This record gives sequence, C-alpha cells and structure tokens, in this order.
Amino acid sequence: MKANSKIIILTISIIVFLFLSGVVVYKFYKGVNNLIPNKKASEFYREDNYSGIVSAKYIDSLQHNYRTIVVKRGNKTQKVLFDHENGGFFELVKVGDSLFKKKDTLDIRLKSKSLDTIIRLQIYDGN
Repeated sequence: MKANSKIIILTISIIVFLFLSGVVVYKFYKGVNNLIPNKKASEFYREDNYSGIVSAKYIDSLQHNYRTIVVKRGNKTQKVLFDHENGGFFELVKVGDSLFKKKDTLDIRLKSKSLDTIIRLQIYDGN
C-alpha cells in the first residue's frame, strides 16, 4: 500500500511540475514577444528617411547577410538595410548613384548618369 501511495504522489508531483514548467515557458515566450514591435517589414521601411550618394554597397556577411547600402550626404553617413526588399532594387543601385527617400512612403528616387526614376520598394512582409 505504501508503494502505491508513493507512486501516486510521484505522479502528481511530476504532473504539477510539468504544468508549472509550461506556464513559466509560456510567460517567458509571451514576454519576449512583447519586447519585439509587432510591425510588418514594410512599416519599418516607410519610417526611413535618407538622401545622398551611394558610397558603398555590399552583403554584410557578419550581420545575417543583409543587403546593405551606405548613403553619404556631406559628413553624415547612413547604412540602409534591404533585407526584406525583393523587387530587385538592391541589384539596380550602383555606387555613385543618388538616392532620395522620404518618410511615410516606399518610393525611392534613384538618380544616376543614365537614369532618373522613382521606384516603389517591393517588401516581403512574411504573409
């Protein structure tokens, strides 16, 4: 009889432990997700504001292979990531081109020796 009661107590203890562990993991996961803004990628691109000459263009192997363009205007340098852009814009831009991007839009004016156009970024939002 004592062996049966020990097994029952051990079983109940394991069930309670698993339940509490699940609650802790759920709370941690929910807390981490609350730290990350729930925005689509296109919303982040809309917030960007830059203009200047492309001084560098590369794939950053140390930073998740992000497609990176460095825009320089005067003494100010700004890195712009095109990791979610899938319309071919990154491939079109060359060092020496000028880029003009206003906030609250996905349109970028690209000006080079042979081209002066406005391109709407095609952003993969993961949907």
